[in-house]
Amino acid sequence: MSITPTSVLADPFDQLLNLIASVLVRDLAGTGDAYGKNSPTFTTIATGIPCALGLLSVGTDREFLAKSKEGVAFRKVLLRPWFQDQSPDGSRVPYWVYQTVTYNTQPLSHLHWLLINGENYDIFEVRNPGGRNHHVEALCRLIEV
Repeated sequence: MSITPTSVLADPFDQLLNLIASVLVRDLAGTGDAYGKNSPTFTTIATGIPCALGLLSVGTDREFLAKSKEGVAFRKVLLRPWFQDQSPDGSRVPYWVYQTVTYNTQPLSHLHWLLINGENYDIFEVRNPGGRNHHVEALCRLIEV
């Protein structure tokens, strides 16, 4: 029996990532309706990001996090660390220097939105469990736009 590097290093976490997400940024410009409320528009900055979707229980802070009747469902999105300026060598370490250039300086944050299965998710917190850069948990509000 021979052991290949890929058979030893394969991570079962990747098999849990059964959905594909796009990372969006909300455009600030827009025209308001009769009540002065803007219909949001988005710019896609990344596509094809594997992820998994789970329920999120927020308990007593639900009213605070919802902030309106639009955000009524909460989800936890699991994905590998994502950076807008991803290192060419695939590193997930923040502020990684590769060939004298610093990469991974713009991580996924509360300024981004996720589009999964045609639904918009407003990120309100991104967690890095254990600080190991293995995966991140994006805590989101499901928004009807």
